[in-house]
Amino acid sequence: MTMAKRLKRETEKLAKQAHIEELIARTKKIDITTVSAYGYFAKRIEDKTLLQQAVPIIISAGAAVGLAVPVGGTRRGGYAPFKTINSCHLAVKQLKDRPGFPNLRIVPSDDGFNVWWGEPEPSGDAIEHGRYFGYSEAAINEYKEKIKQMFLAMRTESFTDDRYYRNPNSAPEPPKETPRKAIRVRAADELETMEVGAE
Repeated sequence: MTMAKRLKRETEKLAKQAHIEELIARTKKIDITTVSAYGYFAKRIEDKTLLQQAVPIIISAGAAVGLAVPVGGTRRGGYAPFKTINSCHLAVKQLKDRPGFPNLRIVPSDDGFNVWWGEPEPSGDAIEHGRYFGYSEAAINEYKEKIKQMFLAMRTESFTDDRYYRNPNSAPEPPKETPRKAIRVRAADELETMEVGAE
């Protein structure tokens, strides 16, 4: 490798490190109550003191794109979603030396990547997930009811839509019976797997 190439590579490496240090410094200046996800967590999380230790995640020169709430108390883990792997690497660098973010890892998801921290994600139901994320019992029950209503509405709509019964020649094909399968429902800070289909 020539001296010019080596010098260019070192310069790029230093510029990238300076950019990351600038992002980390900027996260310390942000009022976390202005981050869009703050209201979401403030409404749900049991231990409100964790919000004081939350870290706004900045990916570019703009505003914070997410809020990482550390583990502690009943909160055993969390994650932040991102579209690109590069954004995940920047987020990991912003979280890696901070207390409350153990076991940082990048996990692919259906629409990008997630940066997870804390214990591994549980495989149970909404109640187990809610407790894993440190949500209050009221928030867990509210979410569970919301999901239940959503699935009931979906099932009722597909069987009571009168377009299927007016004129069978002009109506679209009725939906085929859905085999029993797991459907993943994703909210801002939670994943839930529920069984749906024939009862």
